[in-house]
Amino acid sequence: MRCYLDMDPGIDDALALAVALKQCDVAGITSVAGNVEGKKTFDNTGRLLKVFGRPDVPVVPGATRPLLLFESIFAEHVHGSSGLDGYPLLGEGVKASSRLPAWQWLAAGLAAESRPVDLIATGPLTNMARFLAGFDNDDYQQRVRAITVMGGSLSGGNVTSTAEFNFFADPDAADLVLGSGWPVRMVGLDVTTLAGMPTSDLARLGQQGRAGEVLEGLLGFYAQALERIGEAVDQIYLHDAVAVAAACHPEKFVWKKAPLRVVREGELRGTVVEVLGQSHGRPLVDVAVDVDREWFLSFVWESLTQYKTG
Repeated sequence: MRCYLDMDPGIDDALALAVALKQCDVAGITSVAGNVEGKKTFDNTGRLLKVFGRPDVPVVPGATRPLLLFESIFAEHVHGSSGLDGYPLLGEGVKASSRLPAWQWLAAGLAAESRPVDLIATGPLTNMARFLAGFDNDDYQQRVRAITVMGGSLSGGNVTSTAEFNFFADPDAADLVLGSGWPVRMVGLDVTTLAGMPTSDLARLGQQGRAGEVLEGLLGFYAQALERIGEAVDQIYLHDAVAVAAACHPEKFVWKKAPLRVVREGELRGTVVEVLGQSHGRPLVDVAVDVDREWFLSFVWESLTQYKTG
């Protein structure tokens, strides 16, 4: 499966990238501000590509602030000040592959594709919203098989009681993407919290070459950070890797179709609302609601063991 990734590394993005590079033909990556500020997410993407042996993959920096909101929120309390705390010797990043804004570069890349590709977005949806707003026509839609986004929830949040981080960080972008009419799959907390990796498995990561050692350090820091804020740490939720798995193997997931909107301001900012009765023209979105946890973990380990000799 050929795809473009849109990411905000971030520790769980690091694992998702490691998996995607082994399971997909990654045509390019755009970075977006999210877990940490935009410059850091771009630099982190390049660093990770070097660690995973793929510095050849093009990387282009994207949005550094939300679509409409003036303030940005980050998750440094979980990912550390660098976004990749836990393994400090990652070295330098890579140079931007283009001077175009990420959404324009993505459009140019899609125009050159001979077959439909997938878009996988694991951070706030600012870049995706800008792309969809600027290039919303049949020609581009025919070049995208699906847009799989990690974000949102129908059953409770991780920033507020109802809002998930990515949608809370840029609710306007999330609402635009879910209402775009493009083929969107929402992989949110409803399903990512069903697919955790036991913390007892972290030591196994260190047996998968340098890439595994880096991931062991990162996820170890992640577990400690979650413990500091009072979350249970018998398992680690691999949110972004679940989105990669859903893009690669949607048949392994249970999906619900629903017209959705995202609350854009106020106390319920970032909350996903299912539009009942009259859909008011909102298109149906595929929402992941279940997955076979054992299959998912096997999918992850199948990917990571490929780094063992790297």
